[in-house]
Amino acid sequence: MPPAPRDGHSCTNNVGDNLFVFGGTDGMNSLADLHILDTSSHTWISPLTRGEAPVARQGHNAALGGKRLFIFGGYGKFPDDDDEVYYNDLFILNTDTLMWKELNTAGEMLPPRAGRLTVTFGKIMFVYGGYKKDQKLYDDLYMLDVESAIWSTMTSAGHGPSPRFSMAAACLDPGRSGVLAFVGGCNGSFEVLDDIYYLHTGLTRVYERRLEKLRLRKKLKLKCQEQNLTLGDDQALVQVGVSTSSYQPVPLLIYDQSGQALIYVYCHVLE
Repeated sequence: MPPAPRDGHSCTNNVGDNLFVFGGTDGMNSLADLHILDTSSHTWISPLTRGEAPVARQGHNAALGGKRLFIFGGYGKFPDDDDEVYYNDLFILNTDTLMWKELNTAGEMLPPRAGRLTVTFGKIMFVYGGYKKDQKLYDDLYMLDVESAIWSTMTSAGHGPSPRFSMAAACLDPGRSGVLAFVGGCNGSFEVLDDIYYLHTGLTRVYERRLEKLRLRKKLKLKCQEQNLTLGDDQALVQVGVSTSSYQPVPLLIYDQSGQALIYVYCHVLE
């Protein structure tokens, strides 16, 4: 049986033929149900899950890391209470066993919010923007190491996106390793945006680490050639790194094995 009509839900593809739909609202109440669409047979499944499942919510985000489905944030209502409550919790669904688990995180916790962007790269999850109950918009960037469950605030360089919500993102790996594309969204005046930003995280997958013995200047040249960057006079190329031990900002000239770099490189308007 297909899920009931809804909006504010998440839809995420798994490794294989399945789409996972979670939560949302039917227009009256927030939902906490999970539905799976087998795209090979065009069949809906309403599975029985186990573990610590998220409470009913909408405006949350979902992202995949391997075969783990991450559900983050959103908002809903307490039972017998009309006041909205905003969440900054994180739940993980093992898509093989259908077991839910709440991940207890620490570090620089981000405020509860909805409408934010969530995208994963390997074991790292990035969260950008969103809004809270008083309609305050965010333009902050957070990073979560899902193995250590530690949040960190990220400092980036270059011209980044304005405060916004309902933004879309994708990881361009492996074509452009460690590069995230941020697309569109809505600003505080409820104007729909059509710009694109690329965030160069400096992260690489283990099997892609190379050029370790080359001088830093040579690394920079080769990295720019690899990513085919063409920067104008007004497009800054300033890098801020993050140490792998504490994720605190440290200056870096180029990505190396001892650090990672975060940089917004350029943006352009869709035509």
